[in-house]
Amino acid sequence: MDVESKKLIEILDVFDAKDIAYVLVGEDAQALADQVQSDVDIVVRSSDLSNLHSNLLKISSFLGAQLVQVLQHEACAFYYVVSWRENDRELYLRLDVCSDYVRNARRFLTADEMLAGRRKDVATGFYFPAPEKNLLYYLLKKIDKGAINDEQFAYLLKNLAASESDVLPELRRFWAEDQSKQIFQCLDHKDRSGFQAMIPMLQQSLRAQCRPSIKSRAQDVARMCKRILQPTGVWVAVLGPDGCGKSSVIDLLLPRLEPAFRRTGLMHFRPKVGYRGPADQSHAADPHNQPDRSVAGSILKLGYYTADYIIGYFLKVLPARIRSTFIVFDRYYDDLLVDRKRYCYGGPVWLLKAVRPFISKPDLVFCLDAPAEVLRSRKQEVPFEVTARQRTAYRELVSKLRNGHVIDASQPLEKVVHDVESVVLDFMERRTAKRMH
Repeated sequence: MDVESKKLIEILDVFDAKDIAYVLVGEDAQALADQVQSDVDIVVRSSDLSNLHSNLLKISSFLGAQLVQVLQHEACAFYYVVSWRENDRELYLRLDVCSDYVRNARRFLTADEMLAGRRKDVATGFYFPAPEKNLLYYLLKKIDKGAINDEQFAYLLKNLAASESDVLPELRRFWAEDQSKQIFQCLDHKDRSGFQAMIPMLQQSLRAQCRPSIKSRAQDVARMCKRILQPTGVWVAVLGPDGCGKSSVIDLLLPRLEPAFRRTGLMHFRPKVGYRGPADQSHAADPHNQPDRSVAGSILKLGYYTADYIIGYFLKVLPARIRSTFIVFDRYYDDLLVDRKRYCYGGPVWLLKAVRPFISKPDLVFCLDAPAEVLRSRKQEVPFEVTARQRTAYRELVSKLRNGHVIDASQPLEKVVHDVESVVLDFMERRTAKRMH
């Protein structure tokens, strides 16, 4: 049994104690007591779903974990991420919880139907739907999505074999008599290719039968508006003098935090609208030995940067945040204030400060800090006095930010990554709790 399975068992035990009726669904559900390989799909009553935010927040705290993510992806479905630290690493459990089965504003099954006749598995202690209900749920899901593979088809056959009642009456609720018989015949004869060939026709009939209601469409619009106004992604910028280890920290941080998000993204210094090259491309091989631009050239370049930051936020950063992306900037606009030489900026400093309020701010800003002697030993090509000045300037800049965090980068790399990861997860936990109230 893996540690994620143990945490799932603990959570579901609390569900039982709180009388939160549930069933586990999906082809991997039977194996969850031993290993959690992906999202855990759970169906609960509508009344329990409405209180699940606060309940999971309390349950997570009670079990020594953090509820770091809540994402509503359908009118009656929420995606939760629970995080905790064990054996010196962060672990994640992702729960996809719904009441009624609604997809694209179409209501296919109610939670009461799925929970009726639920059965407790003696070996695992988990509750599962009656096989005929599980068959119908999974069949509707695959037909609506438009595809099914061998493993998924085998799961349908398994539920058909275990069904204790005739499934044809259930099929007739969604399809005509001849289509229902064809579905049953394909399942009975284990004909996956024949079933796959029928899916486009069955999908069309299903969607004609289950049309979105005005209420469902309104709920979907409200959900999408909430996703825009309250993005579930997190945007961070990592700053620091040369030699602080930004690239090494980011390389480990992105995969470590990936389970808490739908996806991750890396940008270097600015959004680079329209640019399709490598994300970590630097400005020059040895930027500090490049001549400064003229004042006029610097002002024009700053105007270009400003436009890229403003337009890039709306075209690249904000959409990524809405899609629940963990976005990391390796350097950001504030770098211009500290290390103007890197960007060959020869214009007035007051102009950099005047533009700054118009630049969108990340959720979190990190300064990786270390004594100048340590930084110099890692990056010997940078003069000591430059390193010392950069270190002081970055510390002062980030420490004054409300969302700024100075991290001791002289520690071992694993400890530095852990410190940054902890700040991000604590931020997500606070944000989640705030949005629930």
